[in-house]
Amino acid sequence: MALDKTIFGLCFWSDDTLYPTPEELRGFLESPKTKGVRGRHDDDLARYRDLIERVAGFERYQQTGASLQNLREQMFCRAISLSQFVNPALKREVELFKYHVHGFTNLDFKKPAVFIKAAAEEMGRLNPKNRKDAVKLNRLRDMVEERKRTLETLEKRRAALAKELGNIARYVRSNLAKIGKLCEASIVILMELQTAGKIEGRLIDEIKADFRERLSDALQQGSVDRKDVETAPRDVEMLSREMSFLVREDLYALAGLYEAIYNQTQRTVKELNLRMAEMESRKYRSFEENGELFTRVEQVFVSLISDYRFELKAKGVRSVTDHEKILMEKRHEMIEEVFALLGSERRIRTDRRSVETRRKVKELEASTLERRQRIGRRGRDRREPVASGAYL
Repeated sequence: MALDKTIFGLCFWSDDTLYPTPEELRGFLESPKTKGVRGRHDDDLARYRDLIERVAGFERYQQTGASLQNLREQMFCRAISLSQFVNPALKREVELFKYHVHGFTNLDFKKPAVFIKAAAEEMGRLNPKNRKDAVKLNRLRDMVEERKRTLETLEKRRAALAKELGNIARYVRSNLAKIGKLCEASIVILMELQTAGKIEGRLIDEIKADFRERLSDALQQGSVDRKDVETAPRDVEMLSREMSFLVREDLYALAGLYEAIYNQTQRTVKELNLRMAEMESRKYRSFEENGELFTRVEQVFVSLISDYRFELKAKGVRSVTDHEKILMEKRHEMIEEVFALLGSERRIRTDRRSVETRRKVKELEASTLERRQRIGRRGRDRREPVASGAYL
């Protein structure tokens, strides 16, 4: 499945002189956090790093041609991957932002400034006509000039780091907005598939045709008795209801996952908008105030990749039947078709909803709950259900 290369593409604005070596970045990430804060810098990325590896492991498994039996895991990893929220480039940008914030806040302007002030006071007490004082005065002047050059270097690095941090924040914000649009497009497609009912109807027709064909073959071979023939219509009806339930639930589950990713990215975009507005509104803030602002942006990034709840609430087959294999085969077929549509249609279609009718998060959540309740009432089966996820 091809990725949208416009998301987290190359950063042509990046300042190569500020870019750490792999060893420097690794050393920083493995170092302890600031005094009074437990853990290492790398701990902030642990959950997201595990999620990246989870999806990468699934993709490696797929490349072997093996069939993953855990359908829930397959749906989750494919949906997450397609959203592009799980992206090594995002991890890299958060690591770099943390690294540069650490470098920015540890710039020491105070020590050379204090020295210059103390040296000026000392030079004011010296007599240039005195030989010893003259030697000391020249030495102090050289040391003051050295500290002034240090301050100039620090100021240049401060400005470069501030620019780089602002660029990273804008870059991440822009790409998160794009991910949000991909998720919106995915939700629209999934809801349209549910409303149209084409996949559901086709799969049910295939189940009926397949069942009739198998029954016909069994009759010709004389391997079926009269009782099986009499119960066949009831079995087909039950399979049709079960297939309908699974299709709708899987579509809702995928839409719910994309909704969670959308919410996470858009919350971050709003926070970044606020912080970047602060950056632009007060150009003459102090070095300490700038450091505090960049630290708050860092916290926004950490929250983005650690404080999320992505779940795929896919259901298991509810009824114990002799034909569950048919259901699972059709379900896998349906999932393949859905992801093929998500991977192609959302790149070429535009969102046809107007601004006034655009989906709101709370509205979708409420309507989804209502639809689930209706499905539960219509699709309730009298047979004893199996444990949830038993076939996932």
